[in-house]
Parts: sequence; C-alpha cells; structure tokens
Amino acid sequence: MVVAKYRPAINIVLKLLECISKGQSKGRALKTHIIQCANLKTTSAEKYINMLKDAGYTE
Repeated sequence: MVVAKYRPAINIVLKLLECISKGQSKGRALKTHIIQCANLKTTSAEKYINMLKDAGYTE
C-alpha cells in the first residue's frame, strides 16, 4: 500500500518563488510556466499565487 505524502505549504511557496525568480530573467514569469515548474495542479497553484500576491511578494 502506497501512502501519499503531501508537501508542506512552506516548501510549495519556496518552490513557487524559485520558479518566479527563474522566469524573471526575461522580465516576467508566465503563470503557466510557474505552475509547471512547481509541479502543481492549477487550482492549488492559483491559491498559493494569490496568497503571495496578497502578501505583496508578487505582482
């Protein structure tokens, strides 16, 4: 029996910020590329991206 392990929220936020900083080398980071880089489903990623936006970490 395989037990699914979930990533802690802090690890997801860290990965999102890393992906955003990687994509920023060209001046902007596309949401699709960030989601793929962080290996998240769209609904989960949007929740975390909105959280980062509300906290003032992203625009």
